[in-house]
Amino acid sequence: VAQKLTFTQQPQEEQEEFLSIKQALEYLQIKSRVTLRDYVKKGLLPEPTKRGGRALFFKKSDLKNFLANG
Repeated sequence: VAQKLTFTQQPQEEQEEFLSIKQALEYLQIKSRVTLRDYVKKGLLPEPTKRGGRALFFKKSDLKNFLANG
């Protein structure tokens, strides 16, 4: 006799959203990649992460924190 097993699915944690350099510029309303890079060098924004080869991405939550805290 086979028993039927049931699994309850745990609620998924909210997945982190990543923005490309272009999307980050638009989100922050910055026109220059140089300005964005300067913010990273000054420690105002964390380093972007490489995803899928050479492409760099910022965590959207990091950009939100930057906007909220100036």
